[in-house]
Amino acid sequence: MASAMRGWTIFLLVAPICTLAGTACVYDPSYEGLLCGPEQSCPPGYVCTGQGDKARCMPEGQDAGLVDGGGGDAGRDVDCPDPDSDQDGYRALRCGGDDCDDTNGQVHPGAAEICDGVDNDCDGRTDAADPELPIPACERELGVCAGAVKRAELCTAQGWLACDAADYGAHYEEVESSCDGLDNDCDGQTDVFTSPAPCSRQAGVCEGSGKRCEDGAWQTCTPEDYGEHYEEVESSCDGLDNDCDGLTDDMCTCAEGEQRYCAKQDGVCEGAMETCNEDGLWPGCDYAAYAPEDYEERETRCDGLDNDCDGRTDGQDPSDLPDVACEITQGVCAGATKNPGLCTAEGWQACTAADYGPYYGDEGDHCDDNRDNDCDGKTDKDDDECGCQKARLEHGLALGLVPLGWSFFRKRKGRSAG
Repeated sequence: MASAMRGWTIFLLVAPICTLAGTACVYDPSYEGLLCGPEQSCPPGYVCTGQGDKARCMPEGQDAGLVDGGGGDAGRDVDCPDPDSDQDGYRALRCGGDDCDDTNGQVHPGAAEICDGVDNDCDGRTDAADPELPIPACERELGVCAGAVKRAELCTAQGWLACDAADYGAHYEEVESSCDGLDNDCDGQTDVFTSPAPCSRQAGVCEGSGKRCEDGAWQTCTPEDYGEHYEEVESSCDGLDNDCDGLTDDMCTCAEGEQRYCAKQDGVCEGAMETCNEDGLWPGCDYAAYAPEDYEERETRCDGLDNDCDGRTDGQDPSDLPDVACEITQGVCAGATKNPGLCTAEGWQACTAADYGPYYGDEGDHCDDNRDNDCDGKTDKDDDECGCQKARLEHGLALGLVPLGWSFFRKRKGRSAG
């Protein structure tokens, strides 16, 4: 007897209790409903019920209906008072039927497989492992995203994850930037841009001018594209660089020592003036000399100042701010950058969950998507948060290990008898 008990030790290991970070994974190590072992063998206290590949281990005295009792006792009548407790028309495994979850009327042979971490049709294959799982369309369905469908690996126990750029194809752009006659960002508008390609001239009044996209190609900029103050040949003495050559009023004469306000008067440039030089010409404003510690041609600092004198401060000037990496750089957080709203007078603020993207979150909630969701450098099974979930045998793992235990037991028992 002692030898036999040692042989069954392997079954106690099949249903582990694990402790990770102080949290215990506790579940009932029941063998009810598992496939019978070799020669219709079951652990002590269980009998093999059913025939062929539907033979299952059930507690003694609990089985139902007219089923094959196993162990060579075909045709034995056993009592099963509630063979279809969920009333879905399918007999429970414990009664020799093929309903793998008799507590859920939506789970039974022939049911539609859905993405929910459950073997809905009782064919032994769950979610993406089941070729009969319907694959839904991606969230974006306009433009170049039309016809895009989710990859099978986007199916998790929590449902379908959102599609990403890889699912939408080579022409997809999160922010439309290509002039190609396509709706690249899938918003229903073709070649409509937040920031078009820049014109060749960007100094003076031409600053910020952008090309027009027509017939799928960028057009050469014209005077109309440069704005109302543009002049092909500068002729106005208005404190502006009208011909966009980097010189202001360079053809205008003045009296040496005469002063006038510079064109930029916002932010750190407030009060800036230029002085007529000895040649009787306006030399142009040197804003860097006027505010040497604070002026920037392009705003890059988070200091509460309008450094480039365009009337916009810090996060209000998103087109000029540089891309700044978020604090966490591993896993799904790799490449995440701070949004302009995080630029304040106190400096750059820490990134939020929204900045890290749709896949960021607790690893324990995404243990089967092959991503490092909490950005700690560990993916799914390697992360402690998923350890307890991966340790659970449930039916799938137990079906592979329990027969090995029975075989081990039978050998040990045979040796003892010898």
